Amino acid sequence: MNGLLLSLFSALRPKDKCLSDRARFQVQMHRLLSLLGAALVLGFAPLYALANPGGTDPLWARFGVAGLLVGLFAASYFSFWVRARFVACVQGAAYVTTGWFASIATLNQFSVDYATGLLLVYVMLAAVVGFGARSMSRVLWFLAYGFLLTAAGLATGLLVGPPSSASAPVFLGSMSTVAVVEGILTRGWLRIQERIREQESRFRGLANSLPGAVFQFYAREDGSVGHRFVSEHTEEILGISSDPDGFLERCLSRVPEGSRREMERSIREAVQTESRWEFETPFDRPSGDRI
Repeated sequence: MNGLLLSLFSALRPKDKCLSDRARFQVQMHRLLSLLGAALVLGFAPLYALANPGGTDPLWARFGVAGLLVGLFAASYFSFWVRARFVACVQGAAYVTTGWFASIATLNQFSVDYATGLLLVYVMLAAVVGFGARSMSRVLWFLAYGFLLTAAGLATGLLVGPPSSASAPVFLGSMSTVAVVEGILTRGWLRIQERIREQESRFRGLANSLPGAVFQFYAREDGSVGHRFVSEHTEEILGISSDPDGFLERCLSRVPEGSRREMERSIREAVQTESRWEFETPFDRPSGDRI
């Protein structure tokens, strides 16, 4: 079962070598979030129908929002343009989803069911936007957008429609609390990411200053292996490109066949046992020299 889940999760990861490892991870996670969002939008339809049979909740609107999320998910497999901007596309879909549900809550006079749903949508989508953001501005814009839509919906009920079921001060106070907490958490998340990037930059600088070929190897749960980083001196020593993408394949292609099979076996064994890896082998440089 775990193997099946890992295979399905791996299928969500793009294979584009021109995308960074972070970008591929973000696309992978946002593909999962888009499918989950579509499922929740449609899955809650019968629950709202049972809880509030007379409520205004057109099914075509739910299918439209779910279709937008599924359409983005499908387009990300066919278009590199969409993949390269997939996080921004999902964030745009978050605005559409929030606007749709705020409208539904307004039409239903912010009844308990729809008011609770709107607050839940606000919390979840703010977290999604924060997870994919690289600056606070995107998160603040989204939080302000959701708050102002809600305030406008409550004001509309007071001015032109029947009074809202929810207390406007209490509900707006709840929205404000969510916005403050989401803002604090997102700021902490962004600072952690910034520190990771700083540490990675220092690591790369140190590794590139050392003699020899320094690399960072990875082995994922889905069985894929490769390199996240290869130092610049590698090209001088081995004569092959230090580009991490495809480095393992280029390196193995220069190892004599008999040693290559033994080297591949030793790598698999080290990964499976999570043990230290050490291997000595001849290596044929592209110039024809053997080292």
